[in-house]
Amino acid sequence: MFKIALLGANGQLGQEIKDLLVEYPEFHFEAFTENDCDITKEQDLFYTIESSDFTHIINCAAYTNVAAAETDKKAAFAVNDEGVKSISNICRKKQIKLIHISTDYVFDGEKGSPYFEMDQTNPINEYGKSKLAGEQHVKNLGQNGLIIRTASLYSSGNTNFVYSILDKVKRKEGLKVVCDQFCSPTFVNDLAFAIVNNILDKPIHGILNVVNEGEVSWFDFAKKITELAGHENYPMIKVKLDDFKSVVHRPKYSVLSIKKLKTISNITMRTWDKAIEQFMFQINGGY
Repeated sequence: MFKIALLGANGQLGQEIKDLLVEYPEFHFEAFTENDCDITKEQDLFYTIESSDFTHIINCAAYTNVAAAETDKKAAFAVNDEGVKSISNICRKKQIKLIHISTDYVFDGEKGSPYFEMDQTNPINEYGKSKLAGEQHVKNLGQNGLIIRTASLYSSGNTNFVYSILDKVKRKEGLKVVCDQFCSPTFVNDLAFAIVNNILDKPIHGILNVVNEGEVSWFDFAKKITELAGHENYPMIKVKLDDFKSVVHRPKYSVLSIKKLKTISNITMRTWDKAIEQFMFQINGGY
C-alpha cells in the first residue's frame, strides 16, 4: 500500500494532484502546503516526513518566480537546490521513492529540435540553474528518484500566461507577444493525471518529460487563446525575444519530447491545441 506525502499542495500542480488522489482509495496521502512544511526548514521536514512512514513523496514545492530568481538567487537556491537536497537525504535514509517536478529551463534552447531526457543541460538563467542543481540530488537516489520535467503550466484559479492574456483582452489592452520563442505549454490537469494514473505506481526512475505534445510559439499560443475566447481578430504585435525587455535570459526553443513517456506507459498526452481547447471550454462553463 502506498502512503504518499504531497509537498507544495497549494501550487497549481499540487492542488490538482491532491484533488485526483482523493479518487484513488489505494493511495493514502497527506497534503502539505508551504505553511505546513517549508522544505527549507529541517525541522518542518523532520516532523512531516522523516518521523512518518511514507513510501512516496511527490515534491511540487518550488521557487518558480523566474524573474525574481535573477535578483534573489539565494532564495531560489534555498528552495530548488538545498530544499530538494534535504528531501533527498530523507528519502535515501528511509528508502522513500521521490517524484520531483522540474522544468524545461534546464536547457539553453540552442538545440532547435525537441529535447530528450538525456540531452545536455545548460541553463541560462538563475531559475534554471537552481532547478538543475536540485535535479542532481534526485538523480543520486538511483532507482528511488524520478525527475519529471514539464513546461509552461496553466490551470484554472492560478496566475499563468493564459489568464494574463485573457485579462488583457478583457481590459482591451494591447498585446505584444514573443513570436520566436517555442515551448510545450501544458494543461495541469493532463500532467497531474499522467502522474497519478500512469506514473506513480510504476517502477520508473531517472528523468521523464511530461508535457502536452507538440510545439508552439508564445505568439501563436496567445492567438489561439484569444480565438477560443471569441476574439478572433484581437490585435497583437509580434516581438522578438531579443527585443523583449526582461531581466531574464530565456531559452528560445525549449520544447520537450515525450517519446520516452509513450514507450513506458499507456498514456497519450493531448496535443497543446486540444489541451487549451479543453481548458477554455472548462473555464467558460462547459461543465
